Amino acid sequence: MTTALFKFLFFLTIIITPIAYHSTVQSASADTTDLQTYGQNSPPFTPSPPGKSGTFISRKAGFISPQQEFYSGKIGTPLTIHLNPIRPAGFPTWGVKDTYTWRKLSDKNIWSSVKGAKGSNFTIDNSQIGTNYFQLEVHYHKNYITVWGSRDITIYSKIIKVVTNKNPIDTEKLNIDTNSNYLLNTNSTLVDNAVFASATREPIDSTDNITWTTSDDSLAKIDSNGKITAATSKNFGDVTIFASITNSINKQKIKAEKSIHVGGGLEDMSAKLGEDVTFKVQGLSDEKRDSEDNLSIEWYQKSSPTSKYIKLPNNNQTELTLINVTSKLDGSSYYAKFKYDKETFQTNDAQLTISNSIIGIDNQIQNTTHKDDPLDTKTNLANVAKDDDLTYLLHLSNANKTNLKDQTLVIPLPLQVDITKLKINDEQNIEYKLQTESLKRKT
Repeated sequence: MTTALFKFLFFLTIIITPIAYHSTVQSASADTTDLQTYGQNSPPFTPSPPGKSGTFISRKAGFISPQQEFYSGKIGTPLTIHLNPIRPAGFPTWGVKDTYTWRKLSDKNIWSSVKGAKGSNFTIDNSQIGTNYFQLEVHYHKNYITVWGSRDITIYSKIIKVVTNKNPIDTEKLNIDTNSNYLLNTNSTLVDNAVFASATREPIDSTDNITWTTSDDSLAKIDSNGKITAATSKNFGDVTIFASITNSINKQKIKAEKSIHVGGGLEDMSAKLGEDVTFKVQGLSDEKRDSEDNLSIEWYQKSSPTSKYIKLPNNNQTELTLINVTSKLDGSSYYAKFKYDKETFQTNDAQLTISNSIIGIDNQIQNTTHKDDPLDTKTNLANVAKDDDLTYLLHLSNANKTNLKDQTLVIPLPLQVDITKLKINDEQNIEYKLQTESLKRKT
């Protein structure tokens, strides 16, 4: 009896010079250039450079940029100034005293502290028509000793101009900006877990308040000041941020939107065979961390769904580059773990897919009854006699796991060939369907 043995080898290894200060600006323009450069000895103080977000010990004190420098409102309507200060490196939420001092420029060109104003939000007295200027000072004081020592840090905002109008002014155009397009869905204080939205409008002195909403509160929420936080650490995906204004005069609703991504820090990656691929922790500052940071970052790899994660050698960076990837890395998973003292943050698992690999079938026929006939080739046999045993070997390669569901592999056979066995990877007999297509062959 003739034997036809089909052998499928699936290689699917699951493989990541200061200018003098002037107080004469009284128009509705938001330009406060003449207010922004001055000495440090007395108010107004020189604004601090923009803050740098990132990890707990790589943050740079300052205010999130861009800072809104101009506010406009209608008399008698509440108006709140909101700024977003960044704590300096090494200043956690515990053991640190934050002092907020708001100062206002008087009609006599004197800067004085505003009584009762606390925190980074300040609702101003909007009961009189006119223009006022404000500046926020934030002082951080550590009352404990760390590797950074016991020290104080003070930051200053830009000058903020506030115009109170007699009548409302309608908004014609609205735009949204965010300080990041990626929101980490983590509760860890070791990394940033909030994104801040700000709006610009035309005309710049339009007065109606902005309402903030999101497209999916199960992904992210936004407060009245534009602070966006993840709803839960379990959900991820794209969410749209909406800013809307209902005009007081023409009653039109003006709307703007922007999408950001909510995730656990890593995104799935794909690469072609032989390429380099880099997994980078998202939601952090693009600026490099200071070399003296005592923060450890470990990377882990899992080569297949059934294997265990192993620690990879790396140089303590927020990204991991794989050089000259091979098909063995297809389907492998990766995550990064941040550690500092007792604080930790672990990203989600991200998978690597090797794309654009060629699906190949390598065929070979062997006459196991009469071997090594000099006229035999890899795909053609000579001098085949009745009752010879033949083995058909098919090597199917699918390195990038292209979806082969509901696909058919058709093998043409001479009419005289009868099948006795069909196996995959020599592990088990499988069922097959034999059909005669013509008087010359069957499949």
